[in-house]
Amino acid sequence: MKNLLARRLVYICGLLTLCLSAIAGVIFWSKSYYPPLPFDSVSRKEALAIIRQAPSGALVKVAEDARFDWYLTETRDASAKVKRWFADRGWTFKDQEGAGLFFERDNRKVIATTRQWTGRYVLCQMPADAAP
Repeated sequence: MKNLLARRLVYICGLLTLCLSAIAGVIFWSKSYYPPLPFDSVSRKEALAIIRQAPSGALVKVAEDARFDWYLTETRDASAKVKRWFADRGWTFKDQEGAGLFFERDNRKVIATTRQWTGRYVLCQMPADAAP
């Protein structure tokens, strides 16, 4: 009797371990442990694949909608990368308030915002019409 009970317990523990491993694998594979993105056109997994294929330190476009273009970059020097992106397109940096970066060109003003997405990546929201 004890032997049968012990075998059943081992069997149940094995099934439980297998199920938990499968759930953990699905969570890890889908990257659902990353914070949500503010857009639906690209999944977290796709966004990570895009930034990981880019050269180190690049500012990479991952999505767009009617009003904004969304970029990812590594955390280090993220604001400097955004300033360089705008400068390359003829914009002049004017000011920074928190995560908002203010630029001006031809009496027109735009605001780009940055936010920490993960410990390693920053998400940048830029007006879609900022690029010529």
